[in-house]
Amino acid sequence: MKRGLLVAILFAVSSSFAHHGVASLGTGGLEGPGSPLETSSSATLPEGKWLFYLKLDHVKWRKYSFSQFPDQKESLDDLMDWHFTLYGGMSLPTGNPNRYDRAKDPKGDFEPDMTTGFGKPSLTLGFTATKQILSYPRFTFVFDTNYTKFFENTYNYRKDGSKKKYKFGDEFRLNTAVAYRLYKSEEKKFRADALLEANFQYNGRDEEDKVKLEDSGGNILYGTVGTRLYYKSLSLGVGVKVPVWKKLNREQEQQGSEGKERYRLILTLSTLF
Repeated sequence: MKRGLLVAILFAVSSSFAHHGVASLGTGGLEGPGSPLETSSSATLPEGKWLFYLKLDHVKWRKYSFSQFPDQKESLDDLMDWHFTLYGGMSLPTGNPNRYDRAKDPKGDFEPDMTTGFGKPSLTLGFTATKQILSYPRFTFVFDTNYTKFFENTYNYRKDGSKKKYKFGDEFRLNTAVAYRLYKSEEKKFRADALLEANFQYNGRDEEDKVKLEDSGGNILYGTVGTRLYYKSLSLGVGVKVPVWKKLNREQEQQGSEGKERYRLILTLSTLF
């Protein structure tokens, strides 16, 4: 019944050095894990940085006459059905994989997880389900799961001039969310929702020269509390995301970009026109 054309315009702020290259959300950095189009993920941003994201969604409808469907017009009731999506994505290795932040450790060995690029594309495959509860229409349930695959890259140098093969650990995410409509005014064209989300993230171990590294990978459970405000065609979302549980493989030796942060402040802005 429907065909869609999706256009996404992404803006990124300056790069930084962190675990897994630039610790950035896939929609806001040249490096980092891939990011799906319709759903959000637990990918990270550099500390103290902001992301601006604009999404345009254009739909081309098939045309039918009323005589073909005399008793059906599309209504809001259709939105209470289950909706499912299957998506895939790929990141492009535009960052320089052999650039190392020598200013932080001028005498140290070359470390791929401190470079500005992965060297190889990463692939993402995901699935989503959305359901507005028929008996309690104020509630909307959202489910999302996705898997990101990284590939081995050969880096040009070590401290002694030899090459190093390195592969970042694959990532698996399982996310659930509940949105509750707190207030709605047709007259004022205003609506306010409360949001509660749980985001589980599994990071596989990184591999160096085919050997899995002990001080990488682990499991993290994030909790997110927020609100989304609607005014006419504008929508503003604000939330705080914190790690509520984690089991990292070697927590004391791992960097803090995944699971060891204090909190994340999330802001979204969108409009429909």
